[in-house]
Amino acid sequence: MGMIKGQLSNIQQALSVHGQTIAIGAFMPVVSASISRLDATKLTRSHRAFPVGIDTGYSGTLYIAESHIPLMHHAGKDLSDLPYAGTRRLTDASGMTRMVPMHSAAVWLHGDVGGPVRIPVSPGIVYNPSGSIAIAAPPIPLIGGEFLRLKNIKLAVDYGALEFTLTW
Repeated sequence: MGMIKGQLSNIQQALSVHGQTIAIGAFMPVVSASISRLDATKLTRSHRAFPVGIDTGYSGTLYIAESHIPLMHHAGKDLSDLPYAGTRRLTDASGMTRMVPMHSAAVWLHGDVGGPVRIPVSPGIVYNPSGSIAIAAPPIPLIGGEFLRLKNIKLAVDYGALEFTLTW
């Protein structure tokens, strides 16, 4: 059993990531994650963690925009070693739909209890290269509802106490 407990903010908050300040929207749960090749069974130093937001309004697994790659490069990761896994239809909040590339990967959540948990993502994580969808990308990668379902991860949010808990 693993668990992550975190704090929410009822206002936009600033998150410092590798010397960059990133604005995170109010009430956005943020956790630490790493990505690796699907066949990796353990993390190495090159798989350092980076922040991801939990967005249950996003129905996919993990969404990465090109603007997130610098965060991941600094964490020792880019998408060049992740195998291409086809495309997925992605619809933005305005209703615009495009096909975007996917990559086979394992995502590792860094928990408060139980250490990192490896979650193989099938059919893959979504990568939205610049210009693929003409919208502003969220400030950090996003975990969606399908990702939570893959490992039967439970998300509990206490908006009164401004806290969230993930358990698996």
